[in-house]
Amino acid sequence: IGYLSGNDGTRGYIYRTQDGGKSYEMVENMVGSDFLNVHFAGNTGYAVGTQGVFIKSTDGGSSWDLYNLYANNEQDTLTCVYTYNANTIVIGSSNGFLYKSTNGGTS
Repeated sequence: IGYLSGNDGTRGYIYRTQDGGKSYEMVENMVGSDFLNVHFAGNTGYAVGTQGVFIKSTDGGSSWDLYNLYANNEQDTLTCVYTYNANTIVIGSSNGFLYKSTNGGTS
């Protein structure tokens, strides 16, 4: 299974492949954000994008839950995410901040 992200100028999308990249299907019911990076560790994955939005999947990307960094006043673009394991992630933003969570993005 693989993932890619992109946008059409109005909102972002995440696409999923199950055949090594020969074909992709759009993941439905996503939040309206331009997603810039997707990363998985096993079945747990995260995607990040504009306005401090990031989403998490615990079922291999079939469904996604919305998280955000508004509690930290982060409304800038989240440019990258790296997943060490299901609970430990690092997120980088375009304003130079790095965020680390060791509890799956809860805080």
